[in-house]
Amino acid sequence: MRAKHELKEDWSNVEQGKTLSYFDTIPSEEVERLYTIYQKLPTSDKQREVYRKEHPSLDEWLVNIKGLKPLGHVHVKKTATKTIEDFEKSFLDSLDIINKR
Repeated sequence: MRAKHELKEDWSNVEQGKTLSYFDTIPSEEVERLYTIYQKLPTSDKQREVYRKEHPSLDEWLVNIKGLKPLGHVHVKKTATKTIEDFEKSFLDSLDIINKR
């Protein structure tokens, strides 16, 4: 819970047309969906790097908000890409099944 003086300062900033800095950390709906999938990928190999490279909006958010290092150049192998696409599809299918219950 934010302290009373912080809330007054926030309201003052809103009145002056300033954005609240802590709202800058909230991802878009699309980035949130991509991040949920990203978190499920194994950390022991390059699948997360490949996924970040394939989704620049997620990568930008991870660098700016989560403090990850920029990728630079990542070689995207078809096998890793296919594995990620399969994982993403099965994950989204699972979510659909859960949401229909």
